[in-house]
Amino acid sequence: MNLRTRHLVFLLLIAFGLTTSVSAQESDLVILPVANHTGLAAAQAELEPILEQALAARGWRLLTSGELRPVLREFRIRSRGWIGSEAAKRVSDHTGARYLLLGSWDIFRQGEHPEVGFSLRLLDTATMTLVKAVSCGTTGEDQVGWLGLGKVTSCGELARRLLDQALIGWSPRDIAAAPAAAGPTVVLVPLDNFSTTENAGAVLDGVLVSGLVQRGYHVVEPGFVREVAIARESYLVGGLDRATSAALQATFGANLVLTGAVDRFAPAAGDPHVSAPHVACGLRAIDPGQGLVRLAREIDLAGDKHDGLFQAGRINGLIPLTESALNMFINDLKFLESEESNRDE
Repeated sequence: MNLRTRHLVFLLLIAFGLTTSVSAQESDLVILPVANHTGLAAAQAELEPILEQALAARGWRLLTSGELRPVLREFRIRSRGWIGSEAAKRVSDHTGARYLLLGSWDIFRQGEHPEVGFSLRLLDTATMTLVKAVSCGTTGEDQVGWLGLGKVTSCGELARRLLDQALIGWSPRDIAAAPAAAGPTVVLVPLDNFSTTENAGAVLDGVLVSGLVQRGYHVVEPGFVREVAIARESYLVGGLDRATSAALQATFGANLVLTGAVDRFAPAAGDPHVSAPHVACGLRAIDPGQGLVRLAREIDLAGDKHDGLFQAGRINGLIPLTESALNMFINDLKFLESEESNRDE
């Protein structure tokens, strides 16, 4: 290779490097690898492109999880559905993107009675806080209109409809104008899973985080909590020891630590007119300073519990049912705060 050829190759390499850098710098949202709790590779293959399209349609300049893989490999970051604070900063610094999208595919049932469910949350790396979170799900039966028309049999179409609604208010402009969370700081210790459904604890974790963020709580990114547990060589599932509780309070300024266990997590089996989903769990809110349980609640809810005329009150989807169950706990938590606030006054 002569000197002139070497010079040309050198210039091309520089140009390629600049192009790659600019492409990364022009991204303002990075999609981190989504956790797949469904156990089906088809869920990831079908739903991920739909998610990317929905976000791009809202004005985000994306760096997809596929495009991010070389960065994750380079820095040895293992992130699927969660991320530690150091890794989040490294990804942000390297890509120039301020926001990271994390989440999970929770339900993906194909066939005559399809069902889809997922959780998504948006991490602002400038403040290292969760600024948006949503969990939602639907079934083909939920799309049926008057005279039984409109039933959807495609999981992809269900996901498109869900994302159209779930991502309202998720444009870059909306996010930039959103107020900061004003509620107490909450740390979620992963829920234990005593149900027969694999990953049920992780699914409820995502739904609980979404509900808390939407109600104004400052929820610590679960990956940050995991980072602390790893550093302390602690196993945090369903409970925690006093020393780790104090460490979470010192690290995050936590006002509450939430944890518990899932006892049942089952979708409807077969025909949704004769079968209904069912969720049962036990949840606790703990004062991390004193180590005292401030609130404990056992919740058992079936989708046909509030059937009305023509089954109008029936809940067919497992994720919407889980939202209803966990909102009972969040409502009690808000009531507890209100009582304590009144007492202080």
